[in-house]
Amino acid sequence: MKTLFRIMLLISIICYSVLGLFVLIPFAKEGSSWGDMPLFAGVIGAALALALIWWLAVGRSLPKALIGWAIVLPPLLAHGATVTSLAMARFEGQRLANTARIENYREQPIVWPGFDGPVGLEVSLELRHATGIDALILPPEIRMGPALDIALEYLSASRTGGSGYLKNYYLDEPAGDLTLLKAVLFQRVFENPGAKHPNYKWTAAVGFSDSDSTALTYFLLPGAVDYLPDRNQICLNSRSYGIVVCVKDQKPDTGCASPNHRRATEPVYSDGRVLSAIWMAAGAYDMTADLGAQFTAALRKHGGLQSNPADWRAIQKRLEPDSLVKAGYGLCPAGADSHTNYRTCYCKAD
Repeated sequence: MKTLFRIMLLISIICYSVLGLFVLIPFAKEGSSWGDMPLFAGVIGAALALALIWWLAVGRSLPKALIGWAIVLPPLLAHGATVTSLAMARFEGQRLANTARIENYREQPIVWPGFDGPVGLEVSLELRHATGIDALILPPEIRMGPALDIALEYLSASRTGGSGYLKNYYLDEPAGDLTLLKAVLFQRVFENPGAKHPNYKWTAAVGFSDSDSTALTYFLLPGAVDYLPDRNQICLNSRSYGIVVCVKDQKPDTGCASPNHRRATEPVYSDGRVLSAIWMAAGAYDMTADLGAQFTAALRKHGGLQSNPADWRAIQKRLEPDSLVKAGYGLCPAGADSHTNYRTCYCKAD
């Protein structure tokens, strides 16, 4: 009877070990995050429990126990390595957030011909940090509104991304369609001066310098801007305020918003008079450093838009459809690299 029990237990250990390794395959492809920690810890705990049960089942004989332990060791080591990497990444992110500091913060307005004032903000700074950090510094998103308490695991998902207004998904108190200044994800106007690789030439995300200081420059435009191939073609997200909704027989590729996309009411241009920012660095194993507090402090101390809602609102409105028309822009012709279901493009008249 004992022999049969040991055979069945050994088969169970083999099956568990195979399953434990199989569970890691999706994470090896897609990456893991801190939220997956309970799963990995559970696999480790169950593996240790099986190892203990096997040791007891073979009469606490070390030579016999080694057979089962050798089988359960691969998933134990694999999940243990993942847990260790996640823990180290979490520590590295928190250390970076606590020690990084901004120096030489400077800003100047972005001014384009045809507009009666700035259409955005160019921000330059030096980020002081520890050496040897393997991560990307993502561009900031600025709003005129209070600082928001966003949990670290939701920080990346709370970024607006390509275009639009402030996300409300993970906020306890939704702020509505609060306007933003942010880097345009798809653009060929502002070359990244700190790019070390051709893939980063036109993106605002950069890696940390090998030294203890990284020079950064950000070109921030209203969040409604979705695509910017050049200054003579400005494409807005089709859900932005002021985009005309398609009527019967009209299609979005003619320059109107699909009725399936809600027509945004006038956005919330400001909530109060102070500036706040989302800013973060991200690396492997869900390494996340919340740098928003540092950027917010610099904005409030040195920013020209701080406590200036009139200028903030004017910048946002200059790239809305009505203002684009006044600046000499009109709907671009339909065709490649123009209107889609998700963007509406305005071209500078010749």
